[in-house]
Amino acid sequence: MARVFHCRSIDSALSEHPWSDLVSVTAEPGWIWIDLSDPSKDELAYVEATYGAQPTQSELNPQRISVDIETDSFAASLHGAVESPQHQLVTSEIRIIVTETSVVTIHAHNVVDSDAVIKRVEALDPDEQTPGEVAAAVAVDGLRTYRSDIKEMEDRIEQVEDLAIAGEPTTLTLSQTVRRDAILLRRVIAAQRDTVKRLADPLTPALDLAARRSFEDIGDELTRMIESLDVTRGLLSSAMETYRGAVAERTNETMKVLTVFSAILLPLALLSGIWGMNFSSIPLADQPHGFLSMMIAMSVVATGVWIYFRRRGFIGGPRLRDIPRFVGMSLESLGSAPLRAATNLLKGSESTDQDE
Repeated sequence: MARVFHCRSIDSALSEHPWSDLVSVTAEPGWIWIDLSDPSKDELAYVEATYGAQPTQSELNPQRISVDIETDSFAASLHGAVESPQHQLVTSEIRIIVTETSVVTIHAHNVVDSDAVIKRVEALDPDEQTPGEVAAAVAVDGLRTYRSDIKEMEDRIEQVEDLAIAGEPTTLTLSQTVRRDAILLRRVIAAQRDTVKRLADPLTPALDLAARRSFEDIGDELTRMIESLDVTRGLLSSAMETYRGAVAERTNETMKVLTVFSAILLPLALLSGIWGMNFSSIPLADQPHGFLSMMIAMSVVATGVWIYFRRRGFIGGPRLRDIPRFVGMSLESLGSAPLRAATNLLKGSESTDQDE
């Protein structure tokens, strides 16, 4: 869809005109804004013949983020993020061409909100409503998609951290997906920041002081986004360390249980192996209750080994003397309060008897 806006003078507001009136509107005084959203071949052909614009590329291509500065104009290629059916990071090019009397923007329909750009420009002072400010407003609106992507990425990192603490195997897949998006997004934003800094240069043609300050503010916001993405990568690394620790802890618990059962069964296997040998003079072999005696002995040995492991803290919950370390001294004091009261009462009675 093509939209044409015309500003006749400093005191006049932007007025929209149909595409068919482009030639007549161009001949009038003032400046124009040509906004092409998903342009047709004819619209692209006109812009290319007039301004030398190239068609936009919908796929991720950070190398196309650039700026070409001429004597009295410039052409910049920025990128904005778009939604992907596969929930992957995909960017689309925003082509901006600025001259002293016109600004041309070419983009996909879901990258730039033209109505929001108009409101942003109309909110400025009349003397600041210039083609350069329109270009800056388009660039700012393109950042809107990056903000939402970074916010979504932060939510996904929280999900990764929760999965990492639980030791879920899906942590690896989700973490690698977020890491890939963070790397690609940082690469695109870094290239875009360099382009915006060139536009904020005082020697950039077709841009007044207010427009250059707007691009400078955009560059500062892009820098903050890059710093946020750097923090994101650090959080992902911490989450992966947490996941590895949780998996190692779970493995240790499993190995501990298996080791305990093996240690309990080891003396039982020894006893059954000794009494299972093919000798005729084995003790209790001829006794009517020999088998029952052996089973009782094996049960006693197994129970003894189990109690020993519990006392050493290899299995089960905390030992009795370690309760204050786990539940706090306040609960211990509360539980032992009656005993302390009885002890103090006895001491008081003994001291009274001695005085008498």
